[in-house]
Amino acid sequence: MKYPHIFLIAFIFWLLASCKNPKSSQTSYPEVDALFTERIAKDEPGCALAIIRDGEITYQKGYGMANLDYEIPLSPSSVFRIASVSKQVTAACIHLLAQEGKLSLDDDIRKYFPDLPDYGYTITIRHMIHHTSGLRDYVNLFYLAGFSDDDHYSDEELLQMIFRQKALNFPPGEEFLYCNSGYFLLGQIVGQVSGQNLRAFAEENIFQPLGMTHTHYHNNHKEVVPDRAMGYSPTKEGYEVAVTTLDMIGDGGIFTTVGDYSKWGENYDHHKVGGEKLYKAMVTRGILNNGDTLTYASGIDVDRYRGLLTFSHGGSWVGYRTYFLHFPEEKLSIIIFANLSSLWPGGLAWEVADIVLVDKLAPRESFSSPQPEPEEKVEIPAPFMAGLEGTYYSEELDAYYTISREKDVYQFHAPRLNVSPILTRPSGDMLIQNWITLEVDKVGADIRGLNMGADRVKNIYLEKQ
Repeated sequence: MKYPHIFLIAFIFWLLASCKNPKSSQTSYPEVDALFTERIAKDEPGCALAIIRDGEITYQKGYGMANLDYEIPLSPSSVFRIASVSKQVTAACIHLLAQEGKLSLDDDIRKYFPDLPDYGYTITIRHMIHHTSGLRDYVNLFYLAGFSDDDHYSDEELLQMIFRQKALNFPPGEEFLYCNSGYFLLGQIVGQVSGQNLRAFAEENIFQPLGMTHTHYHNNHKEVVPDRAMGYSPTKEGYEVAVTTLDMIGDGGIFTTVGDYSKWGENYDHHKVGGEKLYKAMVTRGILNNGDTLTYASGIDVDRYRGLLTFSHGGSWVGYRTYFLHFPEEKLSIIIFANLSSLWPGGLAWEVADIVLVDKLAPRESFSSPQPEPEEKVEIPAPFMAGLEGTYYSEELDAYYTISREKDVYQFHAPRLNVSPILTRPSGDMLIQNWITLEVDKVGADIRGLNMGADRVKNIYLEKQ
């Protein structure tokens, strides 16, 4: 052969190219494809899907548009903000540091945050991992203080909001209540213990070892991200951009592709990062003080579906909706990332599983259960209460609120939010915007304040001025 070195060089280049990308062998799934094409138009925001078996991407496709301004279609290489699907990576960082002996899951978190009030209970790192800490959720706190998804606040302002809270939702370990504050604080602990911020630590210890070259914690909202899918929300006229200026990471914040994140899913099977020890830590479910075991482990729900073990978690933030579903016994991951707030990929992921695992899943159980009486939804204006009108202040939210009475209807004026009527249900609960509750605090006939709650926040006190 006259030029053998040419063939050797060509072979080397081919070998390098083949190692650069994950294995991919596209399988035909017409039923899966139909699920998405029937629901997502080509000229609207949509989602990207990847199906991975034992480290090999067997199906991946984009449905809809990544960018409506420039008519850029979605593809498997589109980069999404994956919101709370990030939590399992944050938990993994904590577990890696615990393996190194740099922290303990049973550490009192006031060791790391001495400005956090002493509530009379020990809140541990483990409590925050399993959402049993009792801490109030910062997302709800800022909403109640009048901030919207479009408003900016810093990490330091977030910490101060958490530190201002004078009470917990419940004693640590007594209940499960999903809490973004806990996972944000976990990210802060990674920074304190490792000497690197969460982004740098995850890059060095997880993303690089797994070859996740299109993945990062997004802690600068001004940063340019190639191939980013823009987030959208529907309007009466069509769609509007729905993104955020917040830079918090830990509770969310990862930007990635379906293909890149499949490498993280594969780590549950092959334990390349952290070994068997990390795997066992990640899938260990939380236990309440009464001994009840949760399905929630470390940023994933560990459960069973039609006879098969599952790890799953969803994400929802601004214009992004995401879902990660893994069947460890089948070494199968189904990953769906959407850039439309009205599209929920969780339901789609389970439908895909029904198709892909049709020969593995047990028959659905058929049973009839008594149907509960429908809840009375009738809402009427709150009845007259002497002294309810006036101005109130929350030290915990650092915000003022006003209640006025207009045309026999009490109106609740919150900072930077729309004025809303105060309604009651037959149960007597006072309700605002169908999710904020109010309870009057009286001394005799005098109203001295209100207890306000909403979703993942209980009993914020508003003192009458």
